[in-house]
Amino acid sequence: MEYPVLSRKLRPSGGLAGRFLSYLSDWEKEEVLLDWNEIAEKFGYVHIGSCRISPDHRFLAYTLDTSGGELFSLEVKDLQSKHVIFSPPDKGIVSLAWAHDSENLFYTVCDETLRPNQ
Repeated sequence: MEYPVLSRKLRPSGGLAGRFLSYLSDWEKEEVLLDWNEIAEKFGYVHIGSCRISPDHRFLAYTLDTSGGELFSLEVKDLQSKHVIFSPPDKGIVSLAWAHDSENLFYTVCDETLRPNQ
């Protein structure tokens, strides 16, 4: 099965600075943020629920289900190092939100009846 790939590409603004930056070879390079295929290769299956980029664009928080049971876990990836830096043991995560400081991430966990609880 082929899974999606989440990527981003910088877009120059108009004006002289934008024209200058468009000449730089790395400026229009696409950056892969999250490759579902790599995760599926590791676990055999993956369903990504929510994805949120931090306000400073340095981190990507996402929920994933690797069993098909719709109990999502959380991972936070540092987009500069490309490594997962945080993965709490909680299962059943249903929502994510970054604080404006990009240092704090809020998430909601379901109880045993799969209702949002904490």
